[in-house]
Amino acid sequence: MKTTPILLLAILASFAATGHAANLPLTTPISTVPVTITKPGYYYLVGNIFFTLPTITSPSAAITVNATGPVVIDMRGFTLQGQTRYHFPTNDVFPTGIMIHSNNVTVINGTIEGFWNGVIASSSTTYPTTYLTGMDLEGLTLAGTDNDGSAFSYVNNSIVRNCSYVNNYAGIDDSGSMTGNTYINDKVVGSQNPQWSFLVDAPYDSNVVYSYTAIPSIPSVLK
Repeated sequence: MKTTPILLLAILASFAATGHAANLPLTTPISTVPVTITKPGYYYLVGNIFFTLPTITSPSAAITVNATGPVVIDMRGFTLQGQTRYHFPTNDVFPTGIMIHSNNVTVINGTIEGFWNGVIASSSTTYPTTYLTGMDLEGLTLAGTDNDGSAFSYVNNSIVRNCSYVNNYAGIDDSGSMTGNTYINDKVVGSQNPQWSFLVDAPYDSNVVYSYTAIPSIPSVLK
């Protein structure tokens, strides 16, 4: 279902009420990738987009968020599709659908399919030195990845709700959380590695609250 102008205004008002999108600039369309978001704002997909890594020096993520939020990415029911691996003569590159390196980022209402990772939130591509906070993933389908559907690495006070993880190698990965990550009404279907449908790093597992459905149903696994 596409977002009408009236519904878009309603969504903006809703996010403003919760603090996610208060004082955002005008909406910004995303029609091609790769793209790097460097300013707060409300961004939306204009249609289905396929990500092809042109060269080995190109960004390995379709959408990279480097702006301190609030940033909202509204996929408007469309699909962001990529490939799990690009082989070059010297090395391989493992693409990500949406790579988040900053605080207060919301991604809603769409499908991310066929990447190595669907969504990653981490302060850096190497060992994180700071914690991120304020991630909100809602109404997403994360499908066909060869690694994680979504991964929070050293992320606090964030939420994943009403998301479906379909035919990924692993479903949900949460590592290094210190406080307040919550997963609500998420569904994990057909993980290639079923014991990793929902993976939480010990000793941080007590900081993660979750209710999810795994098919087949299995308990959370601690590394």
